[in-house]
Amino acid sequence: MMCTTLLGCKKEGSSVGTPAIVDTTSKNESAYFNPAQPLIIHNPVQDKNFYFLSILQQNQNLLAALKQDTELKNIYTNLIQRLDKVTADPTSNVSEMVGAAHFTVKEQQDIHTAFDRLVKSNVLSTNLIQELKASGCYLRFEDFNDVVFIRSVWKNVSTGLDQILSVYGEGAPPHDPDSDSVSYTLNDPFYINQVRQTITTITNSDETLFFEPVLQLCLQLLDINNRDEAGRFEPLSQGENVRALSNLSNINWDNYSHSLILVLGDSPNSFGDAIHLSESAKKRLVTAADSYQTGVAPLLLISGANVYPFQTPFHEAIEMKKYLLANFNIPEEAVLVDPHARHTTTNFRNTSRQIYRYGLPQNKACLAVATASHMDYVMSPSFRSRCIKELGYFPLLNPNRLNPTDIEFYPVISALHIDPLDPLDP
Repeated sequence: MMCTTLLGCKKEGSSVGTPAIVDTTSKNESAYFNPAQPLIIHNPVQDKNFYFLSILQQNQNLLAALKQDTELKNIYTNLIQRLDKVTADPTSNVSEMVGAAHFTVKEQQDIHTAFDRLVKSNVLSTNLIQELKASGCYLRFEDFNDVVFIRSVWKNVSTGLDQILSVYGEGAPPHDPDSDSVSYTLNDPFYINQVRQTITTITNSDETLFFEPVLQLCLQLLDINNRDEAGRFEPLSQGENVRALSNLSNINWDNYSHSLILVLGDSPNSFGDAIHLSESAKKRLVTAADSYQTGVAPLLLISGANVYPFQTPFHEAIEMKKYLLANFNIPEEAVLVDPHARHTTTNFRNTSRQIYRYGLPQNKACLAVATASHMDYVMSPSFRSRCIKELGYFPLLNPNRLNPTDIEFYPVISALHIDPLDPLDP
């Protein structure tokens, strides 16, 4: 199978898997993250949500140990029996079938025990744990000892699996019900049949790792609902962003006051908007282009996914990039895109991710461009509170409003930490 390269706290009395809120004014560095270590992927949707599981599947020695572990084999057997039983009943609904895939409390305890044992015996080796820490994917756990680190990573993964099962199989509300929800009603006969066939195929497959039936069901639920947004355009570094990345070595950063100009996306959901591009987005591009042409920064980063209307095929960042290149004298080598951010919170988070993963200067301010009303919101206490609630940290370091439409800020390394609770853009 071909591999491709994918772009994408301090322990203070927090419980396992639940790091304390990050104070980005006091901690904005990592002793482990290595930007030179690429994230090697097979399946972008899986790897961006559940990087730990992908690493487990690729490590042959660990793979054998996981398959031979008695407790984990029992979990797998019981899981398959539950799924077979519920799908064999023709009256079972989607919620009942998907609900059988959740690990029980006892199974979670046994998984923790098994991982503890594998860490202490060095089967789940120190080198592999160092690799996970160097990836940055679980950066908020990096200061934990090895046993607690793996427990925390597993909780991150299993909570994400539960989230997908709950939202796309049991009717729980997603992160944003207006844009991220299930595509079918749970009592739709087509959906019921699709889920039943999917689970039957999974239980008859040759995959025998304890987590694989649940993982495959989650990935298939996303696929059935056309919710593969996390994997679209990946790998960005070999696609939409390849021209800009190939030109980074030619940039003399000392010539610029800012590293990049972030353009916040805007959905085409107002009167007069074209179906693929809003009028507000065009105005933002005018402002950004003016700043670029005056030499503020060598790069523009356009951020925005396919948010509104529901499941639109148009991604804000991609459509804005097309408009920018067609209407302004700006080369493609100067344009990066983030077609995955679905909210203002993740516009900024994903910008920090690209800065750290692409090796852009972290000690140089970024410039963010939007409308005055959008920037009023970004600078408001409610936006900060929302970030803390949803991300666990504020993704802008030292934000400073320069004028009604422009804010400068610095990147935050905590942004590297993946969040499978938001599976469309983890």
